[in-house]
Amino acid sequence: MKISISPFNRLAVILVAGALVMGQGCSLPFFGSQQDQTDGGVFRSDDHGQSWKQKNTLKTSQGTSTLRDVSVRTLVADPQVAHRWFLGSVGQGVYMTTDGGDTWESTSLKTGDFTCIVFQPTDHEVMYASAGMSIVKSINGGKNWKTVYSDTQGGTMGCVAVSPQASLTIYGLTTTGKLLQSVDGGKNWSLLLTVRSISPRLMSISPDANTITVFGKTEGIFVINLANKSWQDISKSLKDYSGAKTIRSVSALETPQPLWHIATNYGLLRSVDHGATWQPIKTLDNPGTVAIQNVVVNPTDTKEIFISVGKKIERTSDGGTTWTVSSVATTRSLVQLQRDPNSVDRLFVATFTTK
Repeated sequence: MKISISPFNRLAVILVAGALVMGQGCSLPFFGSQQDQTDGGVFRSDDHGQSWKQKNTLKTSQGTSTLRDVSVRTLVADPQVAHRWFLGSVGQGVYMTTDGGDTWESTSLKTGDFTCIVFQPTDHEVMYASAGMSIVKSINGGKNWKTVYSDTQGGTMGCVAVSPQASLTIYGLTTTGKLLQSVDGGKNWSLLLTVRSISPRLMSISPDANTITVFGKTEGIFVINLANKSWQDISKSLKDYSGAKTIRSVSALETPQPLWHIATNYGLLRSVDHGATWQPIKTLDNPGTVAIQNVVVNPTDTKEIFISVGKKIERTSDGGTTWTVSSVATTRSLVQLQRDPNSVDRLFVATFTTK
């Protein structure tokens, strides 16, 4: 079912959302349920978010298994290799697919809580990921990995990023605020500077590689100047939006001009000036009443935005004036809503549960 709704028609939204849940036989939302849940893992839409199907088949040496009980931390597409995706899990390592999610397979990373997976811009067979106190590297498209950095001074490795201007320059940010740098592809590391303690949601390097913007999960937004090794808190402009510093998802487009979107506990916000100012985007829920869990923006048509709220996926094609709604048949929390860069109609969303 697909419906177009004005953000101001709240009664229609409530009725429609209820009908969608009942029509697909979902139980009521229950984050972190201890019950036997078989409805999680990865879901895919091949019709621009109108409907969703589980894609959890896991190939093993004994035959097939399933990803339905896996909690997902991160889900990323290889922008250069069609149909290749990587999934970072909670405690169960990294999985990959080469057929757009129809089947998945394990990598050499069988354990670990992986929060960040990135590609080397000039060679997508080279990848980096962060988990625990370590950064790991693959040189064969994610099949095999080895540790290239391990922190023994406390904290965890929050995120890793590769310079868009120098493919051997890698950055790692710990939750204690240490920004580490390697200029030889991870062989040697040095401490570049220390910022405040932060749990990063995203670490984004500017196209000219002069700055790193860090979007914290609850700490706000910070900009690191790599040239003079300084940092600045740019969260002041969020103070007018209660709950906006709790950032759940980020879309940070930089070309042809800066366009940032953040999904927060306040709602959906947009900035066109690198965070100097923010503007709320109208959704189906009044600001401050419901947390927006995910946001995805179409880079070729930035008025098209996908968000997730509860078990719903909502889409606007006009920058927020009207929205369409679909639902995902799961009792778990929706995380990692992603658009397939190689297929205009395909999206993915994964699930997460706590125990």
